[in-house]
Amino acid sequence: MRETSAKKIKLPGISLPEHVQILKKKRPDIYAALKHPDPHINLAWNVLNLRVKYAYTQIELAERSDVTSRTIQNIENVNSGYNPTLDVITGIAKAFKVKPEDLIKAVDLTENF
Repeated sequence: MRETSAKKIKLPGISLPEHVQILKKKRPDIYAALKHPDPHINLAWNVLNLRVKYAYTQIELAERSDVTSRTIQNIENVNSGYNPTLDVITGIAKAFKVKPEDLIKAVDLTENF
């Protein structure tokens, strides 16, 4: 049997870091929004990263946090207009064994690509 190896395919175009630099120059408004996101985006990003790290589904995280799975969906979908209470944030923090402030700490999305 013949072994095949996967070849890394390089797609034409610019890299993500190059795109971020172009945004910085041509669209400073968008770059600023990525550099200093809204607190809801910080929360969504941190919850999603921890959920992936712990390999929890939204349902598993909801059960461990004593909230509904819809609550987790709303947090991760920052466009939903959902505004979680401190009790919700505290419950999620306990599920991840982190401090509540760790969930709302600022992220720089220009460095996370």
